[in-house]
Amino acid sequence: MRVILLQDVRKVGKRGEVKDVPDGYAKNFLLSRGMARAATKEAVLTLEKENRKVEEEKGKHKEKARREAEAAKGMMILIKAKAGEKGELFGSISEKEILKELEKTGIRVKKVFLENHIKKLGEYEAEADFGEGEKTRIKVMVEKE
Repeated sequence: MRVILLQDVRKVGKRGEVKDVPDGYAKNFLLSRGMARAATKEAVLTLEKENRKVEEEKGKHKEKARREAEAAKGMMILIKAKAGEKGELFGSISEKEILKELEKTGIRVKKVFLENHIKKLGEYEAEADFGEGEKTRIKVMVEKE
């Protein structure tokens, strides 16, 4: 029996896939638990239409992430922090602080990556991930408060 999976089913397939499964398994397990529906012509056409919509949305999100990454390319973020006489910070600056500073500028970043937490004054580089595979390097300048 051909079914459309309504959710991921282990060892069968992922949500939205059309699969051939044994009749008994389909009727007694997948259909009865609402994990799948019969793959009629109408249901398959509806699924294809939904998949096209999802692909269009993904394309829009990818384009938006690309534009934001391009806008942030080479950007410098200034963070002021308390430091001692030798330039060592009282504490450290992590990805969270950099993410907050980026949000203040209006740029939406999913995640920021640092090689190590920043523990001294100076200039550093971080990688900003905008999602959809779009990443860029930004500079982080840490100055004494």
